[in-house]
Amino acid sequence: MPAVSVTRFDAQAAHADLPPNHRHAHDFLVLVYVEEGAGSVTIDGAERPLRAGEVHAVSPGQVIGITTGAELARSRAWSVAFTPDAVPALASVPPL
Repeated sequence: MPAVSVTRFDAQAAHADLPPNHRHAHDFLVLVYVEEGAGSVTIDGAERPLRAGEVHAVSPGQVIGITTGAELARSRAWSVAFTPDAVPALASVPPL
């Protein structure tokens, strides 16, 4: 994985076929920008609403889950992932 990567999330993106309640964690910081639509995700088990124009941070080790694929299909979001190699100081940032 490159030090910084950008991924699109919408009905046409590769992630559109994720199963309901899919959960995963990363060992790097991820910023999520919601371009259009709305929905929700869970972060460490707590549901977080997503609305157009918002930016959300997912700290290394936090578990993120998509509540329903239908919400994803009606929205467009972008994630920017920063590995510890991107900004070495980020490696020591605690979860938000």
